[in-house]
Amino acid sequence: MKYFPGSRARFKSAIWRCNMQKIKKPLSSAKDQRLQNDSFDKNNNNNINKNIQLENWSIPANLIQDIQRADFPISSFPATMQDAINEVFCYVKAPIELISTCALTALSVCCQGLALVRRDSALIGPIGIYSLVIAESGERKTTCDSFFIKPLREYQLQSELDTKKEKDFYDTLTKKYEKSKKALLQKLEKQPEGSPEEEIKKELNELYDSKPVQPTAKKFIYADTTPEALAWSLYNNWKIAAIISAEAGEFFGSTAMRPESLKLSLSILNNLWDGSEVIVDRKVSESFVLRNACLTTGLQVQSSVLNNFLNKNGTLARGSGFLPRFFVVNPVSTQGYRTYEEAHDKWVALEIFRNRILTLLSNIKTDENNSIIFRNITLNKAAKDLWSNYHNSVEYKLRPNNDYCNLKDFASKSSDNVARLATLFELYKNETATEISEATMHSAIQVGQWYLDETNRFFNGVQIPKEIAMAKIVEEWLVDYCSTRDTNVIKKADIGQRVTNCARETYQRSLAILESKNRLKTFKNGKKIFVGLNPHIYDDY
Repeated sequence: MKYFPGSRARFKSAIWRCNMQKIKKPLSSAKDQRLQNDSFDKNNNNNINKNIQLENWSIPANLIQDIQRADFPISSFPATMQDAINEVFCYVKAPIELISTCALTALSVCCQGLALVRRDSALIGPIGIYSLVIAESGERKTTCDSFFIKPLREYQLQSELDTKKEKDFYDTLTKKYEKSKKALLQKLEKQPEGSPEEEIKKELNELYDSKPVQPTAKKFIYADTTPEALAWSLYNNWKIAAIISAEAGEFFGSTAMRPESLKLSLSILNNLWDGSEVIVDRKVSESFVLRNACLTTGLQVQSSVLNNFLNKNGTLARGSGFLPRFFVVNPVSTQGYRTYEEAHDKWVALEIFRNRILTLLSNIKTDENNSIIFRNITLNKAAKDLWSNYHNSVEYKLRPNNDYCNLKDFASKSSDNVARLATLFELYKNETATEISEATMHSAIQVGQWYLDETNRFFNGVQIPKEIAMAKIVEEWLVDYCSTRDTNVIKKADIGQRVTNCARETYQRSLAILESKNRLKTFKNGKKIFVGLNPHIYDDY
């Protein structure tokens, strides 16, 4: 988390600078007395302090890396999809990356049941994506979501109404079926012993083959549900689902996300992303195995809600690989700059996008058992070369002191997510596509790279490694201590005795980290070891 020091530290830093420039400052007699009585040997330290000030200190490295934010690559989206996003942006004026992520989620919902992406003979997997938008109240999350998800909700509602009508006909056929079945079974029972039964059995088998199939509603959009309930619904209904929530506090705060249920919940969600079997064993109700189902997840949440979840469950959520499966975006707020614009009379571009994704959704095919019929989409040679180069580039950056060394879990799944994006873009352009082109893969890499860097920027800010956090605490204490005492040198032994309690046990490791970044130096003067602060670090305070 980027540090914003308090006025007290800035005041002390300014006083210290005045001293270095021999500018007199007024001090109360009480403060003078406290400083004179301090156990720090000020007189003995004057010469050391002078020498350390005269050294040529170079600019220190940042203790917490500040990652610059790139512009969102909207130009990498398919042309008509870009038009729809820009049309919504011109009216809503929410962050473009928020709007684009909502559009991507809608596209994923409609395409995930069409195909699997085949990167090579062993890497064949789903194309649904998980996205997480972290934005505060008032960013128009729900509004943006509704522009792209509304037609899908209407499609689902119409399917439920159609299924209700089909259900009435199904009930009639079922009654007739059961009546015929009962009659044949009674006839079979009344047959004299030793008489031929083949004819009746043949009739029974033909009847079983004609058993009415219960109509299934295409329910696929969920919000307030548990992963176990979702798996059960997928088992009994359409094998396509989307968890969509513009206020995902209900998701992160649900009973399924509590410690006692979290492991099972994350396992189900991870398996659905992977395209693996979901096995649910129950003691009381029916156990089941869910196969060939697919899931898209689009969550939007306020940072306070997410931070609360991470504080309680962050270790398991990241360690299990759940969060690393997500595209994460923390958009820069546009609040204060959203002047009112009259709504469009006709949403031409948005309607083109809506009609396109509904066409894709209606092309999903199922067999007689209601299982989805997927086809494989491959990468052409040029696309495969681009993808493998991207994979290798990200892999290299996982090494120590490289860009993603502290984001290995997210970065390791980035190439998989890029392949999914490329498939979504290719299907949007052509639902009968059998392979991904070089141009489409290039676009997907641009978008996937942005999301990875955005994730790195966000998590670098909210989840600093513990030892870096401790080093920051020690440095803050040193600046506070030294600026109060008009010096930038302190005995190392005094640090161990006086530093903030929470950092006392690891202060030596913290000093080593700070020295490695040229923020301080340790040196000997006689038999004593001293620590001198780099004057440039006061610029941070």
